[in-house]
Amino acid sequence: MKKLILLTGIVLCCSAYVSSSFAQTQMEEKKMEKMKDGSVMMKNGKMMEMKDGNWVGLISDKTMTNGTKVMTDGTVVMKDGTKKTLANGDCVKPDGMMHKKSEKKM
Repeated sequence: MKKLILLTGIVLCCSAYVSSSFAQTQMEEKKMEKMKDGSVMMKNGKMMEMKDGNWVGLISDKTMTNGTKVMTDGTVVMKDGTKKTLANGDCVKPDGMMHKKSEKKM
């Protein structure tokens, strides 16, 4: 009987973990779907740009509406001259606002 209770507990813990991982993945996918055309993101080590609702490789440096420049190597030069480097999941919206994957705003 104790083994059955222990096994049930283990199964419940595992299913809760899988469920939370799945929910987090779905939330990240929805965020990516909401990106506007002109947004750029570091994705799997490559700079990508949202064009017509699809992610395509960034082939040339891009200047955002506020003057922020995004380079094809992931370097971002803010309008005040500050340089930053994007990590996987970080993005820059068309208005030049930078968002980190782990944070809401930067």
